[in-house]
Amino acid sequence: MADWSEKQLIEAIETNRFQAFGSLGQSPYADVQDEAEMLKVFTNITVLSPLCGWIFRANLPVKEIERKIDQALNDFGLNRF
Repeated sequence: MADWSEKQLIEAIETNRFQAFGSLGQSPYADVQDEAEMLKVFTNITVLSPLCGWIFRANLPVKEIERKIDQALNDFGLNRF
C-alpha cells in the first residue's frame, strides 16, 4: 500500500463505501438504484429514520444540476424548500 498515491487511496476508500452501501440492495428493507449519474440507496428502516436514504457518486451535468437535484430529492419524497 505504500506505493499507492493519495488519489488512489481516496478512490479506494470511496469505492469501498459505494460498494458497502450498494450492497444494501440485497436487503428486503432497501432498494438501490445504481445509475450512471448517481447511486441512490433507499431504505425503510424506521430506526435509522434520519439515515434512510443516501446519494453517492453524483456526477451531474452543470447545465441540468438544479433539475437533477430536484428530481433526486423528489425520488426520496423530499422538497428543498
